[in-house]
Amino acid sequence: MLNDVDRDYIKNNKIIIFLFIIWIFRQLFLLQANEGGVAINKFVVVQILTELGIFGYLLIKKNNFGTIVFFQPITWFAVLYILGMASIFWGVLPIMGCYFAFQNLLMLYAIYFLASKTKSVFQLERYYIFVNIFVLILFFLRSFFMYNHNYHSVSFSTIASLLFVYCITEFNTQKRPPENIKMLKIGFVVGFVFLVLTSSSGAIVSTVCGLFVLSLVAKNPMVRLGGILFFTIISICFLLGATERLIVVFFPNKSAEVIQSGNGRTLIWQYILEKAEERPLLGWGYASVERVLDDWYCTDAHNAIIGTFGSLGYVGCTILILAMLSLLFYLIPKLQYIGFCGWLVAAVVGLINSNTSNFITSKAGIHTVMFQMVIILPVFYYQFQHKDENRSLLKRNPGKKTKSEEQEKLNAQE
Repeated sequence: MLNDVDRDYIKNNKIIIFLFIIWIFRQLFLLQANEGGVAINKFVVVQILTELGIFGYLLIKKNNFGTIVFFQPITWFAVLYILGMASIFWGVLPIMGCYFAFQNLLMLYAIYFLASKTKSVFQLERYYIFVNIFVLILFFLRSFFMYNHNYHSVSFSTIASLLFVYCITEFNTQKRPPENIKMLKIGFVVGFVFLVLTSSSGAIVSTVCGLFVLSLVAKNPMVRLGGILFFTIISICFLLGATERLIVVFFPNKSAEVIQSGNGRTLIWQYILEKAEERPLLGWGYASVERVLDDWYCTDAHNAIIGTFGSLGYVGCTILILAMLSLLFYLIPKLQYIGFCGWLVAAVVGLINSNTSNFITSKAGIHTVMFQMVIILPVFYYQFQHKDENRSLLKRNPGKKTKSEEQEKLNAQE
């Protein structure tokens, strides 16, 4: 049941929420093949109009687009997409590349705007879990009714893994209201079920790596113990030579040959690296190199770093690596705050998985937006809790100014 705060949130942001639902619906249900090329069809027109609607709404609300650039860890990702838009001047597919980069930048701003309208860290956490569950259920309905029960999906396996690791890492009953504990339980179950159902090896392996980080940082001792036991069992199986059983679990329905070749990914990476040598500084244009390969046409480089190197050269690849490191360095010092252990594990999972499916520097899909939440929402988690710390400090020391108040006073004097 919705409480008054949730009702007010939906009422005040109903237009942009409605536009987002249309955008998600187009991504899930309004699919039409391009027959191997870049094409604009009626469904793409719906998507473009929806994105223009979101952009116009943000302009009407006078959202300051410049402020987002100054928030670590968003800064370098925003710079990367701005560079992608600038590649219109040298890219081989200039309009497409500029549009895809604009998509990602727009979604960053839209998520930032919606997060800024929440009132507390717990409200924001419930919304994050709910959106992921909502998207996964829509995916299930689509696969059940339109794709003959075919649930294999790299994109939605990524979403499931991000949801699963966040919920299991943050399952701490001592610091959360009952409704958040309930949402964490539901998110954990839904995330795990869809991770198994979608059966993407990249997501499964990245989740296993995330569980290792979980065993180091989780605040719930039982969760941490479970992570340690999990890796102990895996290590024993590996030392005893039971690698075939591990392959069955982590690489479902894949042979050793397919695993070794990355299901064809290694060949794509080889082609991209060869193509990148022709334009090493700034590349072939945002999200373009995989579409102009001499021997292969594809729409996903299946590796964020290699794909970015091919599309935006050394400059873009350097910015991407800085963005990845910036995200981790932002999260690690704040693990004492609610949510940050979960965000760190989710970030590790997302960054590892982005090198089997490039959802960071390609067009903005649903899994791209879900990962962008991992980039943006920690900023608000910290702001909410930092404000609470300042209030507590004032209660203990009524005459003492907080750091933010002292800074405001200095700025006023200047």
